Amino acid sequence: MGPGDGRGVVGLRDYLQVVKRRKWVIVQAIVLVPLAAILYSLHEQPVYRASAQVLLSDQNLAAAVGGAQQNTSSNIPSATLVATQAQLARVPTIAQHAVAQLKGSVKAGKLRSSCSVSTSGTTYILSFKCSSNDKVLAAKMVNAYAGQYTLFRRQLDTNAIESARRQVAAKVHQLVVAGQKGTILSALEE
Repeated sequence: MGPGDGRGVVGLRDYLQVVKRRKWVIVQAIVLVPLAAILYSLHEQPVYRASAQVLLSDQNLAAAVGGAQQNTSSNIPSATLVATQAQLARVPTIAQHAVAQLKGSVKAGKLRSSCSVSTSGTTYILSFKCSSNDKVLAAKMVNAYAGQYTLFRRQLDTNAIESARRQVAAKVHQLVVAGQKGTILSALEE
């Protein structure tokens, strides 16, 4: 099999003969593949994305009511606090409350799989994002999700403030009782 026997060298003429014999296969590939891609893209439903942002605050009213020292060197929450809040936003309870607010438009599992919560390394904002084939539903889902996170966070803060208030009231009561005992003892001594 060398250049002299005619079998080892493949030339342009050989390629053209193959193309001529297989022309219908080649034409079908050239026509059918793009046609299939066009049909698939026309059949595919659009995906709409909606987002909402929630600003985080470092105010710790419960600590202020309870008399705890606060870090006053910065009024900006730490990156750890932001990451913690992003994890808190993913608790199933918030998704369940958002689903209840949507009145059955979507299930809790679908909401959690269609929505995400993220942070940025340079901001103290939680970004809620939801996607759906229905643009109105995507907007409703993200608003419900971000709103329910805000309500959940407010309830946590309210519970902490109420707990601090009860602790302060108990200390005041102890001081009043101790003061009354001291007054009774001094009255007896006179």
